[in-house]
Amino acid sequence: MNGHRAVGPSDADTSELIVVLERLVRVALTDEGVEMLVIRDADWYRVTLSRTGGAGSALLGTDARAVFSFTRDRVRGLKGLGVGVPDLARSAFGELLDQLARSAPDKVAFMRTIHARLAATCREVVGSTT
Repeated sequence: MNGHRAVGPSDADTSELIVVLERLVRVALTDEGVEMLVIRDADWYRVTLSRTGGAGSALLGTDARAVFSFTRDRVRGLKGLGVGVPDLARSAFGELLDQLARSAPDKVAFMRTIHARLAATCREVVGSTT
């Protein structure tokens, strides 16, 4: 086991979702000093991204923060509709990026930089859905 306690059949999917989000954050946001915290309470999860340190980065202010919450049932339901975990992770990451962009002095430069970082590695990070 990788430290996650198996509770039900959807735990593998939620664990995979979190792992993919961690990879995306590492590739796209580590240079900006952004760290990810995951809080789990029963079947409810909260993913928080926030800047660490005090100086801020060239692209983000010191107050940069984003939150995304989901439940195992939500993941299970979307998978039942044919939505894959990589697609769920990309959607969640997009929502988190939109929130972080609000604290960027130049939102366009921030998004362009992040998308450029992901362009070469995105398939490796989230996997292929085709």
